[in-house]
Amino acid sequence: TSPVASAQVKSAVMLAGQTIFHDQREVLLMSWRGVGAVLFVLVALAAWWRIWLANKWTGWALFVSGLVLLPSTSVVPLKELMAEHRTYQAGLFLIVAVVFWCAEKWGRRESAFVVVLGLLLVGATVKRQSRWVSEVAIWQEATSRARNSADAWYGLGDAYRFSGKFDKAASAYLESVRLDSSGVKSWLNLGISRAELGDSDGAKSAWRSALERSPSSCKAHNNLGMLAFSHQEWDAALLEFKSTLSYCVDDPIAHYALGNIYYGPRKDWERAQVHYEMVVLVAPEFERIQSVKKRLLKITW
Repeated sequence: TSPVASAQVKSAVMLAGQTIFHDQREVLLMSWRGVGAVLFVLVALAAWWRIWLANKWTGWALFVSGLVLLPSTSVVPLKELMAEHRTYQAGLFLIVAVVFWCAEKWGRRESAFVVVLGLLLVGATVKRQSRWVSEVAIWQEATSRARNSADAWYGLGDAYRFSGKFDKAASAYLESVRLDSSGVKSWLNLGISRAELGDSDGAKSAWRSALERSPSSCKAHNNLGMLAFSHQEWDAALLEFKSTLSYCVDDPIAHYALGNIYYGPRKDWERAQVHYEMVVLVAPEFERIQSVKKRLLKITW
């Protein structure tokens, strides 16, 4: 949309407030911001046409810059309406446009100024990259600049979880669900982080919260089933895994877990065979497939 286009142009030109994630809110076309954004784009197109008439190479560079932005400023739906990396390629062609324009219009003094400015920008870019040394640092910056964005806190939670910092991950996910309690993925990962910290009750509570918002969440049912399985609560585990299959009939994790319960504690090999065969059928690359095949061989022979 044109509001996003104008925000991306602003980000490329001003080089301020950039981060991996911007909680850019949608703008209605007929609102004052929407009308203003459309006027901004129209003025930019008029300016581009004048530049094209004056210098074809500069015009081409600006055209390509706009073309690169097109996929993230059109009707194609995006998870994030705005993100720093979308301006990089467009910014490259903006620099090319400036070089073409300066080569024709400016003398040595002006060209020297552009070279110095370019070196300063290179230094600023190197400094900017210091925020990209780790995923945690990137998302910490995102939350510092968009503190009320549930998505930014979710990203920070994932970064902490992937780095093994489950206590900090849980705190980030909690902030995410505080800002947007409908975020099923945040509830799911909050439960995973709590489970890694040994907080079984907290994990169960988080996964139950996910199911309140999405009863068909197979991941939540599987997680609750695995938790019950680890505590040898076979009836609760059976209930959760069967709930998974009521929504996701080909879920290999649920079939594998049910096969294990029937193979072991419930001693019902006929049912175990059914679920193990489903694992082989729907997930031949399943990580425990060799174990499944060995048990099937034992059952059938």
